[in-house]
Amino acid sequence: MRFIVWPLRPGGGLGAADVEPERRWSLDVGLSGTQAGNTGSNAETFHWGPFTRFGYEFAEALRGRAALRHTENRFLYDGLGNIARQSHTALAPGINWEITESFSIDVEYTFRFGENQFRKHVGSVGLEYTIFRWMRASVDGAYNQQNYIFPEPALKVQNRTYSFGGEVAFIPHKQWEIALSVNRLSSRYTTNKSLYTAQSAGIGTTYCAKDRSYSVSAAGLVGTDSSNYTMLGGELRTRFSFGEHVSFRIGGTVSVYNCRANQQARNKRTTSSETISPLGNTDEFVVSSVSIEGTYAF
Repeated sequence: MRFIVWPLRPGGGLGAADVEPERRWSLDVGLSGTQAGNTGSNAETFHWGPFTRFGYEFAEALRGRAALRHTENRFLYDGLGNIARQSHTALAPGINWEITESFSIDVEYTFRFGENQFRKHVGSVGLEYTIFRWMRASVDGAYNQQNYIFPEPALKVQNRTYSFGGEVAFIPHKQWEIALSVNRLSSRYTTNKSLYTAQSAGIGTTYCAKDRSYSVSAAGLVGTDSSNYTMLGGELRTRFSFGEHVSFRIGGTVSVYNCRANQQARNKRTTSSETISPLGNTDEFVVSSVSIEGTYAF
């Protein structure tokens, strides 16, 4: 689990791929890699894997999609601040319906399976409303449940997570967007007897070239969680394409967690599961990642 930064929605906002009017379908294949680290557990990994995405336009206002992705060596958490690595495969069908010119709904289901008897089900719904031509508002929610055996030592883990978000975006120019967001996450592990919650607020901006050959996004957030941490995070991403078929995405994220509890609460953190953050338990730690993705569109 990672609670970090910016809800950049696939296929949404500036930089979304246009559907060719003479063709109803789209197909992408690619390869991605991410160097991720967590100083709270002194852990790092390079997780990578191939993916493919298929889209189909049933009607002008109704579009379906499906994605298949395999990932090697991704972080796996036990809910007590410990980290392992594992591989899994994800299948994610979804649909987007533009009910009116101003209002749309997006629904997606993701099933992940892999090593350590890993099974994860994720359902998400997003609503977006365009106000005039210079402003849009959106809300989204997701629920996921995952079950697996955490290795070394073998520990049966079940996790349920709810997340909610809201965003208001201002569009002063058709190539430029400024967005304000709020997010809340609630997560419960069977290994941790308490409900972990985190909430944050962020601001970000996206610029897209007139010919859509590249885009740049930057964002920052501040937040707090139920384990007495404050969070400061940031994200920077860029996307650029060569011709009609080849594109690359490069991005980096970082979140700094600082303990804001008194010494008594800090001492309690080491002995009570009720004060344990699933991400780490030191007074200060950093969760970071740097990623690159290459895509070929047919």
